[in-house]
Formats: sequence, C-alpha cells, structure tokens
Amino acid sequence: MTSVKLGGWKVAVHGYKDPMRCLALAEEAQQVAYGHVVSVVREVPLALYLFETPPGDRLPDYHTIVPPQDVMCLQMIESKIGSADNNNDNGQPLHYGSPYQLRGDFLRLYDNCMTYHAPGRSPYSNPQAGEVAGRVLAAVDRQLKLLLTSVPVMAALEFANGLRHWLRCRHCHKWRAAPYVHFAPLRVAAAAPPSRGGAGGGCGGGGGGCGFRCEQLPGRGCGQPCDQCGGAQVCSCAAAGQPR
Repeated sequence: MTSVKLGGWKVAVHGYKDPMRCLALAEEAQQVAYGHVVSVVREVPLALYLFETPPGDRLPDYHTIVPPQDVMCLQMIESKIGSADNNNDNGQPLHYGSPYQLRGDFLRLYDNCMTYHAPGRSPYSNPQAGEVAGRVLAAVDRQLKLLLTSVPVMAALEFANGLRHWLRCRHCHKWRAAPYVHFAPLRVAAAAPPSRGGAGGGCGGGGGGCGFRCEQLPGRGCGQPCDQCGGAQVCSCAAAGQPR
C-alpha cells in the first residue's frame, strides 16, 4: 500500500506510484468541468448583476431575511471549485465531492433569491429576480446532465471514489476513513489549524478553519476506535506522531 499525507489528511491506494498526483489530476478534470458550469451560468441575462457577488452589501436588510451562513453567490461557488496547479502548491482545493454538491450551492442561491424577492415573503418583492434565478438553475441542470455523460468527468469521479481517504480529528487525533463525497468538503477544515479567538475558541458549528472533527462524518464520534490502528483511547498512530 502507498500512502501520502498532506496537512491533516492522507490518501492511501494500491498500485499507484504517485496517488496524490493521480488524485490531483482527477480533481483537475472536475474543476475544469465545474468551472464551465459557472461560465455558462454567467451568460444567463442578468445573472452577473444579481448573483456574481454576495448580495448583502447592496440589498437592504438582506441578512435579516437570509442568514449570513446561507449566503451564496457565483464568486463563492467559483472559490469552492478551486483551481488546479499540479506543478506546485499554489492550487486551491476542490470543495465539491460530487456534481450534486455543486448543484446544492446553486439551489441555495435560488432559494435565497426566492426568499428575499418573492411576493409575500419579503418587502423587497422582485418577480424578475426569481425568474432569472429559475433560468440559472435550469442552465445548471442542463450542464450537469451533460457532465453525467462525460467520460473524463465520470472517470475522474470513479478514480476519486476508489481511493481510501483519511482525515485526522483535531480533538481525539484518531484517523477516520472517509468516502470522497465527505472527504472533499471536509479536508479544508482538516488542513486548517484551529483558530484562536474568544471564549468559544473561534470554532463554529460546521465551517472550516477549525480542523476536522469526528462528528462531521455521519455516524462517527471520538469514542469510536481509530480506523487506522484500531486504538480505542489513544491510537498508536497518534502516539507515534504520524500515521503509518
């Protein structure tokens, strides 16, 4: 077995001399495809005006209607798609573990628009904005339908899903095997050191910047044995300071 560790995460796979580079190439194919979806959306009339940037700075009382944690825009989606740079460490990681997670953020953009602009739901009714949001979501669905028949994208997803991905809990220091659909969005938190702030320690309920926690994976918790070595309390790979 070959394993590679980067920040707070590790990939292990049989039969590849450089699994990290292979994963990077698989994710590059996804990033290119998802970036094309954003480009198509930007061609929808008025989409740039309505959805390119976070709307809270230009729309009155936006955060009293749409919670700040639910804000979504095209620039935020583009940032979560990231950018590939296989020659050095300047690339930005992909946050989406599947095309459906990408659609989920576009759906959030649509829902936010309908919540803020739809008649009877806020004092800032703008039916045209809702129509544009509907055209954006329809454009996304057309592009994702094409992606699901794209051989390069499907091959990239198959490869990424075939690897064994690891995340290390910042609290109990145990290693957790994670499917790619969970690994992709959580690895950003795993690679980030805990922030040091006020009494709460600077860590919120689900965002990055605080390190990965076992409970972020469905059905997992710090009380369970380490997936790497089987240690119930202090795992041997944590005691050694590095996973095997």
